[in-house]
Amino acid sequence: MKLRFACGLLALPALLAAYDYDYNPKPGALNLGSWDSATFAKNGTVAFGSPGSGQTNSMLGTGVNSSGSLIELGAKSAVYTSAQYEISTQLRIQTSGGNFVQYVRSAQSALSTSSSGGTFFAVELQNPTFNSLGCMGTLKFRQYDGVNFTLKAQSQVPCYDHMIIRTVVISTGGASDYVWTMINGQVYAAYCDLKTGSPGIGLADAPTVNGVERVQIGARSLLAPPVIDRTTIGTSSFPDRVDMHWTDPVDPNGVGVFIHGITRDGVYKDSGFSENDYTDNTNVLASQTYSYQIVSTSFHGVTSAPVTFTVNTPAPGAVDPRRVGVRPTGSYWGAMGENIDNLSGNLNFTVPMLQTKARGGWGVPINLIYNSQMWRKDNGGTWLMGQDVGYGMGWRLMAGSVTPSFDNQTYVVDHWTYTDSTGAEYRMDVNTGGVWTSKESVYVSFDANTNKLWFNNGTFWYMGCISGGDEQDAGTRYPT
Repeated sequence: MKLRFACGLLALPALLAAYDYDYNPKPGALNLGSWDSATFAKNGTVAFGSPGSGQTNSMLGTGVNSSGSLIELGAKSAVYTSAQYEISTQLRIQTSGGNFVQYVRSAQSALSTSSSGGTFFAVELQNPTFNSLGCMGTLKFRQYDGVNFTLKAQSQVPCYDHMIIRTVVISTGGASDYVWTMINGQVYAAYCDLKTGSPGIGLADAPTVNGVERVQIGARSLLAPPVIDRTTIGTSSFPDRVDMHWTDPVDPNGVGVFIHGITRDGVYKDSGFSENDYTDNTNVLASQTYSYQIVSTSFHGVTSAPVTFTVNTPAPGAVDPRRVGVRPTGSYWGAMGENIDNLSGNLNFTVPMLQTKARGGWGVPINLIYNSQMWRKDNGGTWLMGQDVGYGMGWRLMAGSVTPSFDNQTYVVDHWTYTDSTGAEYRMDVNTGGVWTSKESVYVSFDANTNKLWFNNGTFWYMGCISGGDEQDAGTRYPT
């Protein structure tokens, strides 16, 4: 499922590349303590030392109820005349706790505490917490006007020792500007209402073994990413969809590409997907010629020139050679839990795990299923079609699911995909008052008004479990 880039806080995967920062200390040579008062203002309690990470004089935590900040004074003010820049920090997180702050558009006295000082917009990783599953913290975008905090957006994010946080502030010319933050290849976004101010870093309530071990600051790059090479674009077309993928060129500016936009016949299909592959499966008709354009947007918000290509869809009835699962109309071979599709050659292996039981003997089987057709090779190239949703590549544990596909112009569901307990997928694209049915060989209906999946014997499942936005199967509903 593709995630759309919009205002507010969301996550998008990103492609990283090198970038030439103005403050670009070499690893192992950082000496925050040597940064003099002509370059940075120090507020609150600021301590320097080595957290045992090989970095010299990193900014260290000073304990609970203690905070400090370093705010850039404009010694390189010519770089920030438009108040557009990137801050990159590498964090030392050896134990739970602390508030790691990147200050954006900040006054020289900015200090993020319960009794904060100055005015600022802050990107804060709050209270990273370790448990048996790893480390999670809360990413917050907060603005302080000298009296009150305004929470612009927040999200739970993964954390780890030596993690890198990149934030860029981009002027829009309007009342609010963009702030984009990248953590572990995901980009989060919010609005900043402050038009002036400097970048900076800070720590609050942080254990002494935690700290900021590297800081890099650089101006926003206004150079556009390179245009996608048309010869790297591969397409596969079907009567109701077009698959495409391409190779992202290396960005010589070093900022990195993090979203793409695509149009079909001059109308935007999607303006914020991050992968270098895309499936157009909304309002695609058979026996048509479509003209597509793709543009790339850098992490600093600059868009490339478009690349244009055309795709012809086949006549009605053309068959996708990739078939997963076991369909009632298929022909299969196997006797020990395996079913080999005689048409596609796909191996479907089903391991029954458990079966829920209700009064009257009715029950729902829950299976661990495997489908071997995780790849497809055709004139468009080689395509990775499989996913790992927690059980290994190609494996799923399920009774059944429904997944929405959106029309990215109207943000309305175009169709649902029903997946049964064998992994067979059916497109449900007949909408009658919010009740979706399929023209394929399956007799189920999904009532999107009540989130109930109905079967032809009168029973139904309530599809009350939704996969999260950062999961491989984002937006998919499962029965509860």
